Amino acid sequence: MLKDSKFLALAACIAVVACSTPDAQTDGRGGATSTPAAAVSASAQTDCTAGPGTVLTGAGVAGIRIREDAGKVRHRCNVVADTTLTIEGQSQPAIKIALDGDTIIAEIVNDQIWRITVASPGLATSDSLRVGTPARQLAAIPGATVSPGEGNYYVFLPEHCGLSFGLDGLPVRTQPWTIADLATLPDSARVAKILITGSCHDETGNVRILWDTAG
Repeated sequence: MLKDSKFLALAACIAVVACSTPDAQTDGRGGATSTPAAAVSASAQTDCTAGPGTVLTGAGVAGIRIREDAGKVRHRCNVVADTTLTIEGQSQPAIKIALDGDTIIAEIVNDQIWRITVASPGLATSDSLRVGTPARQLAAIPGATVSPGEGNYYVFLPEHCGLSFGLDGLPVRTQPWTIADLATLPDSARVAKILITGSCHDETGNVRILWDTAG
C-alpha cells in the first residue's frame, strides 16, 4: 500500500505541474551522472523496438510500460547506461534505453519504471505529436491546458492522458503563459521533451490510472 501511495503521489504531482523535468546530461538545470551499463546478455530478449507503427502513449512506448519491473526492462531492452538525475535537490536513479536510433530515459522508483522522458523526434503519438511540434499546434487542440513546472512550461491534452509536453523557445516574460498566448507564437516555440507518467487528472480532478494499459 505504501508503495502504491508513493507512485500515486508522484504521478499526480507531475500530471498537474510537471514537477520534475530531468535531462539526460548536466545542463545547469539539474545534475546527472552516467556510467555505461553492462551489455545485454546474448540470452536476453531485446524486444524493445521502435520501428514503423510505434506509438507513444501515456502508458509507455515500444513495449516499455510505466510500473514495469526495472529488472525485466534491463534484461530485455538495450540499456546503454545507468544515470543519476538530480531532481529538486534529490538523487533519482534512471536508465538510458536505446530504441532504434532514439534514446529514452526511464526513471526508477521502488525498482519499477516510474516515468519516461523522450527528447528526440523519432517517437510520436498516434496523431504525430513529437519533439519539435510547434507549441501553437498543441494550443489549437480542444481542451489543451498549460502549467509551469521546474522553470519550464508543459502542455496537457485530454486525448493524451499520461503525457506532458515540455516546451522550449518561449520568450522571457513575467506573466504566466496561457494557451491563448501559445497560439500566437512562432514555430521556434516547440516541444522539447515529452514525459510519460502513466496517469493524469480527469475533468473532475480525479487521478486516471493507465498503468494497466498496454504501451
